Amino acid sequence: MPLALGVTDAMPRSFDPNDLVAMPRLDANGALELGASLIACARAEARLPSALVHGLDELIAEHRNLEAILDERLGPPPPDGYRARRADVLEDNHWAALHDWLLAWTRLPLTVPEAFTARRLFEVLFPEGLSFTQLPYKLEWQEAEDRLKRIMSDQLERDIESLGGMPFLRTLRDAHAAYTEALGLGSFRPAPPRYEIPKKKSLEATVVAMRGYVLRVLGHVDEADAETSLLAGRLLKALRDWNERPLPTGNTVMPPRS
Repeated sequence: MPLALGVTDAMPRSFDPNDLVAMPRLDANGALELGASLIACARAEARLPSALVHGLDELIAEHRNLEAILDERLGPPPPDGYRARRADVLEDNHWAALHDWLLAWTRLPLTVPEAFTARRLFEVLFPEGLSFTQLPYKLEWQEAEDRLKRIMSDQLERDIESLGGMPFLRTLRDAHAAYTEALGLGSFRPAPPRYEIPKKKSLEATVVAMRGYVLRVLGHVDEADAETSLLAGRLLKALRDWNERPLPTGNTVMPPRS
């Protein structure tokens, strides 16, 4: 079953999941996204073998804890869910517009100076395409906020303007301001350093839980029973897709949420 999951070839010194399964390098948002995808794959099954349920439950528990810690950093949930959804769609559409415009520039040969500038901008702003727009509202907001701050701190606005992209940037900033207000984050302040300790521990626990779950799924495969291989393929599809993501080359495209 060619899942390309990074299972180590060397003989491990123990049977700890950390020794047996190599997970991709993940930050907190990445762990939240990949964890949610693995959980969704499991919940799509009509029935999960009992041998896998415990591992899934551990993953769900750690994933919820990580989500709660990240969510706590950004304050209480928005009071108006409908307004937040509308603002989210608007924000997504404007990031998609900037993404597609830059992507068009990157498809020109690098002998065109503007194409080189666009490729550099694309790799800074969209290293994984538009995947950040798939995150929960407040985590997406933080990712968008970081990108807009990067435009200011690295003086990328001049490059965007040189390509004729100021209408994209101006309307994106307006959409982000509306998103900020809709989520009740107008008074957002960076979290104190003490926040980083529980976040780091929760991230580590979530990744360990993922490894344990993946190991259980792989251990359930019986070469004499084709259905177990098919089940493992379905359950670990999210991990396989994550590992097969192309490196950022200026051509990564992910559709915005509808």
